[in-house]
Amino acid sequence: MGQTRRSSKQRKLTGKMQAALWLVFCLFLVGILYVMIRVLIAGNNKEYTKRALKQKISRERTIQYQRGSITDRNGTVLAKSDRVYQMNLDPRLILTEVKNKGAIYKEPTIRALCKVYGFSENELLQILEENKDRAYY
Repeated sequence: MGQTRRSSKQRKLTGKMQAALWLVFCLFLVGILYVMIRVLIAGNNKEYTKRALKQKISRERTIQYQRGSITDRNGTVLAKSDRVYQMNLDPRLILTEVKNKGAIYKEPTIRALCKVYGFSENELLQILEENKDRAYY
């Protein structure tokens, strides 16, 4: 009985075959990425936008703050937080002359400021005249 030898052929990957295999693999990955992007971004864009906005709104809340006073070591108040109001006048607009009517904003503005804030009429007229070319006082 003789020994039979199996003849086994081993195939070796040549350079061309390896390059072709890598090309097919890369094209396969690019195809999968394209499908995933297409489905996730383009397909459900409105749904994901709604979810994101819903999560954002539910997480918002206002944190109340409380400011204190700044005092020195003897307890003397150096600074404290108070509500402050600022009023700006536009002398150029108030003193603007309208055709055949003169400065129509001047008198009503002065009357209102005197009535509401207690300014004197002469003081306001002086401020307006000194700053008539400015748009902000």
